[in-house]
Amino acid sequence: MIPTASEWAEQQWERVDLGDKRLNRRAVMMGKRMAAEPEESLPKQMQSATELEAAYRLLNNRHVSMADLMKPHCEQTLAAAREQSIVLWVEDTTELNYTAHSNTTGLGPIGDGKGQGMLQHSTLGILPNSRTVLGIGYMEVVLRQKYSKKVSGWRKSPESQVWEHSAQAIGVPPEGILWVHVGDRGSDIFEYMVACVDAKKHFLVRVFHNRKLDWEDGRPEGGEKEAQKLLDYARSLPEHPGSAYTIQVAATKKHAAREACVALAWAQVVVAPPVGSPAEIAQHAPVSAWVLRAWEPDAPADVEAVEWVLLSSLPILDLGEARQRVDWYCCRWFCEDFHQCLKTGCQVERSLRASKRGKSAWQRCNRTSKSSLVGRRDPPPSKPALPSEVARFSQTHPGSYSSFNVI
Repeated sequence: MIPTASEWAEQQWERVDLGDKRLNRRAVMMGKRMAAEPEESLPKQMQSATELEAAYRLLNNRHVSMADLMKPHCEQTLAAAREQSIVLWVEDTTELNYTAHSNTTGLGPIGDGKGQGMLQHSTLGILPNSRTVLGIGYMEVVLRQKYSKKVSGWRKSPESQVWEHSAQAIGVPPEGILWVHVGDRGSDIFEYMVACVDAKKHFLVRVFHNRKLDWEDGRPEGGEKEAQKLLDYARSLPEHPGSAYTIQVAATKKHAAREACVALAWAQVVVAPPVGSPAEIAQHAPVSAWVLRAWEPDAPADVEAVEWVLLSSLPILDLGEARQRVDWYCCRWFCEDFHQCLKTGCQVERSLRASKRGKSAWQRCNRTSKSSLVGRRDPPPSKPALPSEVARFSQTHPGSYSSFNVI
């Protein structure tokens, strides 16, 4: 039974601790109003000038933080996850566009650098079989940094670090429970993979970097030219017999939705720490994983072929496990749906009425009240990304990776 907006807000914020019982009660009331009318602006949600002023006082209170408002919900999500046998922590970073608010300060560049806004990273707990959304496990908002094109070498950007922060914040699963972090190309970060493994969890990421492989002495692959780099090796693997099956490809601006017959190939690999990385990274042991390629061998002539290259720390020993990893990766679009819900349904980019601090607090409170909406929708379709999307991604996310030297 789905709770009412009022009941849900009570569940989410009844244990909030803002350091003042009056603020606690105000947060619960605001949550009820926001959940009841998620598509409305804050003035309409609060219903009166007096309630609106009280809301702004809370949101602009320097003692009220994002962590305070998110803590009860995240704790409930983590508690629910500990009761499940398998949980996918699907993650994504989205741009919040405030370019239209030209007089607003304290924002960072977005897109091609001409716009301004913030970056929101969300981590949702998903049950893979039922596609049930447990809630938000972690959320962070950062600003993209401007870097000179002349600067070279290793550097960590705020938007690359959110993945590692998420893995650390979600923490260690109970013994016997499987937690898997699932991310897109932005998550192809060595420190993120290490953070998952060190916390006794697994990762399933979309490969972006053609990373150096570390073969044990005596392995025949060590002498093969195409086996020196991860993407090269994945694309050299032969199709697994009987692996072909049909997936649904979502519509794009240029092409209608269609079916695609994809093949699978996989193999165990060992990923070395990035070349040129700081000592604390370079000295870390190589990461053992399985690379999985899903691609469309015979795509129609007028469309771009489907291709995913995934890296999984969880072993892939047979065809059933390979297809399961592809299915798990498809759950990542729940996070994209969540972000779209915030932007189009809840219109979080519309209002900058409060101060910078108040705006941030309002968005945290507002987003928490929407986390259950994604779980009420039908599961999203498979959306295989095309090779051209890789190029667009690297152009529009110049700071997404922890270094320039990643081989």
